[in-house]
Amino acid sequence: MGRAGNALRQVLINYEIKRSQLAKTMGINAGVVSRWVSEDRDPLAEALFETYRALRTLKPEAAEEFIRLFLKDAETDEGYNRSHQIFERMSENALSRKRKLFEKILAGSKNIQFSELVSVIEAFGFTLSRVSGSDHLFTHPDIPEIINIQNKKGKAIPYQVHQFIILLEEYALTLKGDTGEDEP
Repeated sequence: MGRAGNALRQVLINYEIKRSQLAKTMGINAGVVSRWVSEDRDPLAEALFETYRALRTLKPEAAEEFIRLFLKDAETDEGYNRSHQIFERMSENALSRKRKLFEKILAGSKNIQFSELVSVIEAFGFTLSRVSGSDHLFTHPDIPEIINIQNKKGKAIPYQVHQFIILLEEYALTLKGDTGEDEP
């Protein structure tokens, strides 16, 4: 245990990023990040990628250092390139999971987890702007409208899911990182 937590702790210190700030960017509880940093629990592989992605959003150089520290052999060009390949593969896998979640939403499922909806919203280029009470407000750099969703006992509220789909259709948004082939 500890390699990821150790790397994360060092990056948070070096770049003066608060645990709560990282947790908010990732859309998780700050206690989870604290457990990783204190090495009480190791993040899962998907969480490593999400951590990298959140760090890249906050401070791109922090994300690069996280990779270097986590993959200790990244001192060489070969090790650095290998680390990027690993995170690229993780990125492709995450996109595939988000595409499947989006297909579940489009199929009309009423059983959508709040965290799944957040993941899909972010995959379309929206970022969490702020949380006000139970309202989670997301903005997109290319559209003027705001997405407002609420967590109802861990579930997404169906009418808000429907509003999100309408917004996607209205602005013809696609998944970030999608190649354009067989778009959802």
